[in-house]
Amino acid sequence: ITSYHPNGQNEAPQLGWLARSDPRSDLVHSLFQSGGSASLSLLLNGVSSTPNPVTQSQIEAISPIAQLRKGSYNVPTFIVHGSEDEILPCNASVAFDKAMRERGIESGICVIEGAKHLHDLGVEEGSEMWMRGVGPGYEFLLKGLGIRVPGK
Repeated sequence: ITSYHPNGQNEAPQLGWLARSDPRSDLVHSLFQSGGSASLSLLLNGVSSTPNPVTQSQIEAISPIAQLRKGSYNVPTFIVHGSEDEILPCNASVAFDKAMRERGIESGICVIEGAKHLHDLGVEEGSEMWMRGVGPGYEFLLKGLGIRVPGK
């Protein structure tokens, strides 16, 4: 993750996340284009020549909010989310962060104003965007590991 540097140009600047050479873009784009239930079926059941509907229990098994409500999610979590995310509404992450805090689970959230879903494409370490969007996540992680954050 720390050495992820996609190549290529953003081919859909209005979406903010498509780059031909970026495998994340490829996956997200294909799932986004195929629609809700087909996307979930592909992720949960794999490729199949026969329809394989997704069950409620499968969805709950991979849903952090469902696991949180069930009481089985207790992982300290830091969320970085673009306010203009076109895939997952930012308010879902804000609500998840709030729900974790209400249950006493260590959490944090950094909303990047104006950013879209894969806003970190091409972000260079030490840049202003890195300091705003990636740096706080590292600080959260290091603090959780009991490692002193340099300069703090």
